Amino acid sequence: MNNHNLLTRKEVMERLRLRPAFFSKLSNGKVKGMPALPAVRIGRRQLFREAALNQWIMDVEKLCNVAP
Repeated sequence: MNNHNLLTRKEVMERLRLRPAFFSKLSNGKVKGMPALPAVRIGRRQLFREAALNQWIMDVEKLCNVAP
């Protein structure tokens, strides 16, 4: 697996099993208690580095497993 693999919005939505509306909120950092998805913008395109997405998933797991 290459650290420079770029994924499209559709690929990330499928991988995370998210609907478009929630994905947009998440990628824009508008979901309370959740970090925004790290993205690269090229014009209108929004691309996601696979390594950054994997790190984001691990970070969210840590956030969710913290005891109150």
